[in-house]
Amino acid sequence: MSRFPIACQTITFGPNQNERFPEIFSVIRDAGYAGVEIGYRHLRGISPDDLRVSLSSFGLCLVATHVNGNLFETDASGRSFLDEVIEYVHTAGAKRILYSGLQWESADQFARDLDMINSAARICTEHETQLCYHNHDHEFRAIPSSNETMLIDALLEGAASDLRFCPDIGWIRKAGADPTEFLGRVRDRLSAVHYKDFATLEPTVDTVPLGTGCVPLKDVTAWLRTNIRGVWVVAEQDVAQDSPEDAIRRNASFLRKVF
Repeated sequence: MSRFPIACQTITFGPNQNERFPEIFSVIRDAGYAGVEIGYRHLRGISPDDLRVSLSSFGLCLVATHVNGNLFETDASGRSFLDEVIEYVHTAGAKRILYSGLQWESADQFARDLDMINSAARICTEHETQLCYHNHDHEFRAIPSSNETMLIDALLEGAASDLRFCPDIGWIRKAGADPTEFLGRVRDRLSAVHYKDFATLEPTVDTVPLGTGCVPLKDVTAWLRTNIRGVWVVAEQDVAQDSPEDAIRRNASFLRKVF
């Protein structure tokens, strides 16, 4: 496998994508990706064994799934959401669970949520799985009542050693921060990287094909090639201007060219 294998986040295909996974997987395979990342909400109702077999038939693998919310919420049987997701990704053949959505409403609330994430990361490690924090832009803005401290600083200061990271390069830049500086901060915890490009730095989700916007993806690529032996690089374009199929192909073409 390539030193930097490329994967596709299926968010580009929108809602109800689980009703047409074979069609989607065919497009992703033909574009040249080696794997997929799929939000867990799209996987519920599909057995992990069936997903693994389907992906394998297209020469793909499940790189990660994406979750948020309370990981220790329990169902009627008493099983936690985290246990459910760990069991699913193990059976489906993945090793990563991406988590996002940490907020700052108060110091007490943040401490409780961080403890939840840290506890979940330790449990994931025990099950040979990585819990990876995936950022958006708000983590790189100052905490309310603070002129300097960012939520990401508080997260890094209190993060357990088991917590890994999957930085989203586009959102870091959208917040006005330096993606390569943050990559350096989490270098030893890096599990995967999301490549996303935006048309502008305005506070809107104006995603565009990789290499056509304002995110310094070539600089990030140079940093990765110099400093990292290899991680999964995941293309994620939330909104496609023309068609999801066109966006998927253009993003794969960019990643194959730079890597």
